[in-house]
Amino acid sequence: CTSVSEASPTSVWEALAMGKPVVTTNVGSVSQYISNGDSGFIVPVGNVDELVEKITCLIRESILRKKFSDS
Repeated sequence: CTSVSEASPTSVWEALAMGKPVVTTNVGSVSQYISNGDSGFIVPVGNVDELVEKITCLIRESILRKKFSDS
């Protein structure tokens, strides 16, 4: 989720409900439901480099994808 302003990003909740790993910007209430680095990645709004880094990390790290999916 790359939103710059949102109260409650539905796409994040849908992904979590489907057991998908999540990389999202820090908008709305995401930090109440995702523990950064433990159950997903939360990056600062507008930080494209970190967003790319975290997505790439999940692509490369199957164990981390599984960990986030099981959280």
